[in-house]
Amino acid sequence: MNKLVYIITRKKHAANLIKDLLAQKFFITELEANGGFSREKLSIILLGTDEEKIDNLL
Repeated sequence: MNKLVYIITRKKHAANLIKDLLAQKFFITELEANGGFSREKLSIILLGTDEEKIDNLL
C-alpha cells in the first residue's frame, strides 16, 4: 500500500535532507512556507512511497 509522508523542516536543513532522500531513490516535492509560531522559513517535503520503505525514512 502506498503512503504519503509530510516532512516539515527549517529551510536551512532542507537541502541536505533532500540530497539524502534523492540518494535513496525517493521522489519528492518541496514546498516553501513562511510564518508559523517562529516566523521563519520552512520547507514542506511531500514524499510518496511504499509502506515497506517507511522504515528507511525514519
